[in-house]
Amino acid sequence: MNYVSCHPLRTSDLMTGSTAASLVNPCSNGIYWNVTRTQFWGTGTSNIGLNQLSSPTGLFIDIANNNLYIADGGNYRVIRHSLSVTTNAPNGTIVAGITNVTGNSSFSDRFSTAIRYLYVDGSQNLYVSDTYNNRVMRWANGASSGVMVAGNGSFGSSLNQVYYPYGIWVDSGLNIFVAEYQLHRVTKWAPGATAGVLVAGVAGSSGNTTDKLASPSGIYYDESNQDLYIANSATATSTVMKWRVGAATVIKSISNLRLLSSRFPKNISHSLDLKKINHIIMSLTYIGQQITIYGGFCFLVTGVFGNAINVCIFSTIRSYRTNPSTFYFFVGSIFNIAYIMINLTSRIATGYGIDLTRTSSSWCKARNYFLYTLAMIALTCPCMAMIDQFLVTSRYVKLRSLSNIRWAHRLVGIMTIIWILLGIPPALFYDISLIKKTCLITNNIFGVYRSIFLLGLLTTIPATITSLFGYLTYRNIHSIRALANQHADQQILRMTLFQVVLVNACLIPYASIVTYSYITENETKDTTRIMRESFVMSLFALWNYGYYAGTCYVFFISSQKFRRAIRDRILFWRPANQINTVLPMCDTVSQKRTIT
Repeated sequence: MNYVSCHPLRTSDLMTGSTAASLVNPCSNGIYWNVTRTQFWGTGTSNIGLNQLSSPTGLFIDIANNNLYIADGGNYRVIRHSLSVTTNAPNGTIVAGITNVTGNSSFSDRFSTAIRYLYVDGSQNLYVSDTYNNRVMRWANGASSGVMVAGNGSFGSSLNQVYYPYGIWVDSGLNIFVAEYQLHRVTKWAPGATAGVLVAGVAGSSGNTTDKLASPSGIYYDESNQDLYIANSATATSTVMKWRVGAATVIKSISNLRLLSSRFPKNISHSLDLKKINHIIMSLTYIGQQITIYGGFCFLVTGVFGNAINVCIFSTIRSYRTNPSTFYFFVGSIFNIAYIMINLTSRIATGYGIDLTRTSSSWCKARNYFLYTLAMIALTCPCMAMIDQFLVTSRYVKLRSLSNIRWAHRLVGIMTIIWILLGIPPALFYDISLIKKTCLITNNIFGVYRSIFLLGLLTTIPATITSLFGYLTYRNIHSIRALANQHADQQILRMTLFQVVLVNACLIPYASIVTYSYITENETKDTTRIMRESFVMSLFALWNYGYYAGTCYVFFISSQKFRRAIRDRILFWRPANQINTVLPMCDTVSQKRTIT
């Protein structure tokens, strides 16, 4: 069965701004809606391929050149398809944006998380409402970046700004009409202008009166009659307004927008409960960005400072230098500093929209090499320290004899060589994707290794080893306390056990979200869910740096000897009559000595 659509349509070229003004009734010629589709774009699965889409939110048909432009919102790009290709799910061409890469208004080659409304002029210049970056971008045909033609990239009520641009229209003189969703107005931007002119609505004031708009979204400009049709999307109004350009009030208001919206093109872009979704996405994006910047900066400062203290203390006190566990702490602190300086600074820079891995192939490879290598060396050290404490507290002399500084030196050397070699594949198989223009894995087999690395080597295995040997050490202490006191430095033991808590507290949440992402990677997700999951992932990824930054503070809390060493070696403070504050190796009551 076919369904009839009898709304009168203007015979103008609706998508190219032609000015013919006659009206026809499509029903008179027997035009009907068909119940089945004749062609489709996208495979039905949300993904990044050139024949796939992710939450497409807007489209534009360039009839003159027989092209279909699609705002591929979930992939942050605009794809062009030739309508001459009649196969289903054909490959398209990326004409604007970078696949799955967002950017703030400082970038001219990428969009925010919201692109919906499009327009293409007679020269095939593409205009895009970059909503959350508060600007309209024009991409020349074949260009790799765009030019800001409306707004200045920040929200506000000045005429040099646009606040949440939605619908756009370009007339024959290349004047750009912009519907500003949050300011309830439409402005017109002349070619090359740095400020717009108010043509409809009252800035910042919504209403159902003839001089006001309410969350304007789609617009259509009848240039021959200078009539501007504006879709008021606010639920309380739900109207289409006919506004004479240059007039102060509405000529005609068409009520019941939901029933009659099909008469008027809104660049064919709809979204259910857009206002609520927009605020969720905008809030999560902004909050995540601020947490990455300020939280990352806090971890950077405290991490470098704390690990530098560790290096100073463990390298200058003889009892620490000759103890295998504290030697592992010393080595781990050095690599913690390197890891934080290289990887955390890069993460903070992405919060400002700066990511060199998208522009430099060498840095793409080098950063991932350092990420894999430094992280594994830094995480192996607490595992080895915990195993050493298990050996020290063992009832068996042969096991206790395995805990010595010579073996610790050899094991660290072997461990470092192994992880340096295992860091080579990331340097080989990461590169900038020609499609997504971002640093990605180029080898499917290595993709399996990366999954093992993230879920196993970087999270689950270190947490499991430290927890297991922490438990075994705890059992040793309680079953043979007297022997433990004889052979183990109690304060170093406490430092090691507290470090186990830190490792698990920082790694387990990240392991959980990584596991969840692998389980759900084949599910179809809407934009809101993607943004929520991305927000949680960014939080846990940042929290993961807590281990690399927090060891010094854990040692400070757990060991009086370590606190005293900081006081003496770092702060150069000691009681007036105290000569020697360095405790001997074994912290038993009979061996403590303070000279006063």
